[in-house]
Amino acid sequence: MISREHTMKKKFFILAFLSFFTACFPPLPADEYAVILSLKSGGQKLFDTNISYCKDLESMLSKAGLKKENIIIFFEGGNANYQGSLESAPDNISAKFKSLKDSAKENDTLWFFIFGHANLNRRGLSLA
Repeated sequence: MISREHTMKKKFFILAFLSFFTACFPPLPADEYAVILSLKSGGQKLFDTNISYCKDLESMLSKAGLKKENIIIFFEGGNANYQGSLESAPDNISAKFKSLKDSAKENDTLWFFIFGHANLNRRGLSLA
């Protein structure tokens, strides 16, 4: 039969070991990812405004510490002459999210920004 004192010593040893282990090997810092989706909305003037908002947002996110490679930008109707952006085609979006799924860790943060026409309801995300 194991004594109560022996059980308490065992618990203390386990807690001490775990405290030492976590102090020596802190968790990896979480990464942050941002997906910026710019959709056509109204006429060309409003679309151009959305593009400028996307560029400003990307700049703010970079200044806030997000890695450039962790900021993903999609434009509807072509890349809007913006380096590094992708066409907002379903295949492109799906491929990027699969890539994020493979590279993101449990405590990472994903920011999702939509400029233009979109609707989120119980059927999912509808891009109009």
